[in-house]
Amino acid sequence: LAGLVIDLRGFGGEPEVSDELKLSLQKRLRVVAENLLKVDRIITQQMRDSVVRFQLSVIGILGIILSCSSFFLIMLFRRSVRPLLQLSEALRPDAGQLEQLPYPPDSGNEIVDLIEKLNDKIQVHQLSEDGQELVESEKKIDTKLAVTINEALNSLNGILNYTQLLLESDSISGDDRRMLEQIRATVQSSADKWQKQSHGF
Repeated sequence: LAGLVIDLRGFGGEPEVSDELKLSLQKRLRVVAENLLKVDRIITQQMRDSVVRFQLSVIGILGIILSCSSFFLIMLFRRSVRPLLQLSEALRPDAGQLEQLPYPPDSGNEIVDLIEKLNDKIQVHQLSEDGQELVESEKKIDTKLAVTINEALNSLNGILNYTQLLLESDSISGDDRRMLEQIRATVQSSADKWQKQSHGF
């Protein structure tokens, strides 16, 4: 560029420019143009390299993010989703009655807490069902016992009535009368005991 400036100054004072000066000026302009092209190529190459490096960095970062996301999703599936699916399978109506829900392997703490609470609920429900069955069984026993006591009282009352009729008869005397009175007293005592028992039903 300095030589080009010197040649241009040579044009200023002379009315006619020599061919040698013109050729020198053309050469210098050609050299400047070639240098500018080289600079342009260098700048373009550097920009391209910078863009490629930036793209590679972005791709690398995105790859790391995708890898971390994939790892997180796999862990989420293994520790949460899969145990919930297994738990749902175990709670299906056709799976039969469960005493305890199983603990799937690799379950997260939240899933383990959920299963423990569900197992507690199942145990309380089973105890409630067992208690209900026991109450119903006791009711059935009480009903049968009440029927039995009622039938026994009816039979004893029948015996008392026949005994009373025999005692009122004039044809019974002596040892037979004493035996009938003893039978009546024994039957009356038994009837009183059964009557007391029947008040509880």
